[in-house]
Amino acid sequence: AIVELVDVDGDGQVNPAEFKSWLDAIGVEGIDSAEVFAQIDANGDGQLSVEELVQAVRAYHLGDLDVPLLGH
Repeated sequence: AIVELVDVDGDGQVNPAEFKSWLDAIGVEGIDSAEVFAQIDANGDGQLSVEELVQAVRAYHLGDLDVPLLGH
């Protein structure tokens, strides 16, 4: 569902600009969105897939990622 909300260009993935817009929209402040994007982009292709986002949310809940991707 996050990808559908954030994916402005409709390609089924989240690019760095879309990711930054998402973080801004949910009120995440004080982080380098490019750095976080690079951490989440497991395969390094410059796009976030649904699977990469699911893994990032899981990592947040396990305490392995400090960015609340679903908001505070």
